[in-house]
Formats: sequence, structure tokens, C-alpha cells
Amino acid sequence: MKLQSCLQLIMVAVGVLVAGQATAASGDTNNTDKITALDAACPSCVTVANDVMAIRAEHCQLKNTSAEMMISTMRNDPMYGFMQAVDSMVEPATYKTILTAAATQVDCGNPQNWIDMTQKALKKSTPKS
Repeated sequence: MKLQSCLQLIMVAVGVLVAGQATAASGDTNNTDKITALDAACPSCVTVANDVMAIRAEHCQLKNTSAEMMISTMRNDPMYGFMQAVDSMVEPATYKTILTAAATQVDCGNPQNWIDMTQKALKKSTPKS
């Protein structure tokens, strides 16, 4: 398995774990409270989920941007895992560059293809040394 794939899986697991802990810690409170607890535990998790949801809202006609959808994004969207891994490994300016590339390569029906196309676009735009 490629190192990048391993890192992506690790970051997805961390995001889901943190989301699960925030959800468990908040008990039976509403989803907005769960996101507030998650934001306190892992601010980048919420930021990345918002970024992925914003791209989906713009390109995929995502209408539901509720706290429930954010939790679902964190648990189920491979692009969230990919971008969370990116966010954890690069400087903020580089993250924004990669986020911009992702926004130009959207595949609403196939998140893995979206990730693959984003990676290909980044390889094309990165000068070889």
C-alpha cells in the first residue's frame, strides 16, 4: 500500500475517532452541540469538513450543510479524509493550494476519482526537480 494511502487511512481514522469522541462526550445533545464539542477537540476537523462541504455545495448541488451533514461528511466522505491528511502534513498556504486544485477536479459521484484527479492535477502543476 502506498504511503499516501496509509496516511489517508490513518487521518480518516483519527477524524472519525475524534468525531466519535465528541459525539459521545456530548451525549444526547443536538448535532450543533456535537460540532461545537468537536471544534473544541479538533478545530481542523471542522474546518476541513466545512471546506469539503463548501465545494460540494458549489459543484454538487449539496443543499444540506447542517451539523448532521457535517458529521456524515467526516464519517463517510473519502475527500474529507484526504483533505484532513493534507491539512495535517502541509503548511496552511499549501493546504489552500491543494483545496483550490480539489475544487477544480470535482467528481460529485465518485469521491475516489475526485481524489485521484486532484492528485494528478497537482503532479502536473508541480515542477520536476
